[in-house]
Amino acid sequence: RGDTIRSDGTKVMLATLKNNNLSPRVWCISSAGTGDSYSQMSLPGRLLVRTVLRSVIQDHDVQEQAIRASGLPYTILRPTGLTNNPAKHNVTVTGDAKLATSQISRADVAQYLVSQLDRDDVLNQAVCITGA
Repeated sequence: RGDTIRSDGTKVMLATLKNNNLSPRVWCISSAGTGDSYSQMSLPGRLLVRTVLRSVIQDHDVQEQAIRASGLPYTILRPTGLTNNPAKHNVTVTGDAKLATSQISRADVAQYLVSQLDRDDVLNQAVCITGA
């Protein structure tokens, strides 16, 4: 409760990049339910975000705001509930559509991120990623 480790660490990283005149693309794994993605969630998901995960999501919000304000190129991935299941190689990435499922494996998130490293499909965007 009240932990700001994500936003504090992100602010330090962004300041370090700027102080050293570096402008790499910033990749952030945030959370579904953060910012405008709240409306994409199911009712049970929204209730979870408003209650149990409230302080965690607030820290993600501050983190995302800092990234956007930095002026650095960025991509923010907002996965739904993370699992340790094997990759299914079937994900849905959306900026505004309702989320079809409430879970995705960490392996699928990692594979998607790696597949986008040299692409600009989601440059300067925050998108949700979930299992398909």
